Amino acid sequence: MKQYLEIYRKNLFESVIPFWMNHSIDTECGGYFTCLDEKGAVFDDSKYVWLQARQVWTFAKLYNTVREDPQWLAIAEHGMHFLRKCARLPDGRVCFSTDREGQPKAIQRKIFSECFLLLALAEMYRATREEIYRGEAVALLNLIEQFISEPELLGRPILPGARATR
Repeated sequence: MKQYLEIYRKNLFESVIPFWMNHSIDTECGGYFTCLDEKGAVFDDSKYVWLQARQVWTFAKLYNTVREDPQWLAIAEHGMHFLRKCARLPDGRVCFSTDREGQPKAIQRKIFSECFLLLALAEMYRATREEIYRGEAVALLNLIEQFISEPELLGRPILPGARATR
């Protein structure tokens, strides 16, 4: 078992993490490119919020659990800045995707993006102890709970055979 751990650790830290560090960061518009081919070339510059949030979470989690590498934290902060600026809609929901510049392109009638953003905010709070992240995470959790209790707020009709969620 130990040999597999070393194989996966080596692949993660010598291949996977460097790939995303070297190819995904959009230094012009913020956030990350997530639609990359195996060589790191961008084939779609759409920014899917759940993938943006997963990358923030990943680099913040690495910072929190592996070592306090300032480069990992800077990458996480880079993505979080984009998400805080571009992902939220005026009604509090989180869009599913944006264009490269951060203009919302699509929204879903699910809480998928909200949940991933919540995880990213929580991990950023653990990394930085900045209250803004904790406050936004708590507010987003409250909104998610409201969407679970009242799915019609997401534009999902309540069908006659549906069971109550609470």
